[in-house]
Amino acid sequence: LEFRRVLFRSLCAIAFLGDYIYGCGVALFHFYGQEVLGATTSYTSSIISIYLFEFGLGAPIAGWVSDKIGNKRQLFLSFCVINITLLGLSFTRSISIFTTIIIVYFLGATFLNASLQSLLSEFGENPKIKGSVFGIVGASESFGYALGPMLSAHVYNFNKSWLFLSLLLVSMIVSIIYLLLYKKAKI
Repeated sequence: LEFRRVLFRSLCAIAFLGDYIYGCGVALFHFYGQEVLGATTSYTSSIISIYLFEFGLGAPIAGWVSDKIGNKRQLFLSFCVINITLLGLSFTRSISIFTTIIIVYFLGATFLNASLQSLLSEFGENPKIKGSVFGIVGASESFGYALGPMLSAHVYNFNKSWLFLSLLLVSMIVSIIYLLLYKKAKI
């Protein structure tokens, strides 16, 4: 029972993170791309589309990899990729380098989500709690999607260059929460 509670908390934190960053990207990337990178509207719109294509095409592969290497290893690797790429995005101003790094970030996010969904499906085996679990994890996603743009907009207004650093901070907090819960429950 304790293992399930800790796993559930981890899933909520991961779900929150994914939509926190996605919500920020959808709401603010257009401005960031134009004002910080000096990119065109076509570029900023294309980046969001690339993410959705990459997510849609990459999710089945990420799920297969998760089945092969395990959710624990895939979550850890995904957090590493996400955090390293967010750090790179924080300091890159070259559009070509930024594009390369953000595509790698999208892969990390896709693989993180595949592990989240895989672990979430384990709760689906228990009909007494699956509705509650899916509902609360879904609420965590929505909370992240609502809070991400709001907080990130304040950071962006304060200092445009800090946008990705602020996302890295949130990602690091969730990574640490996951690692602490992992140690506690041996996920």
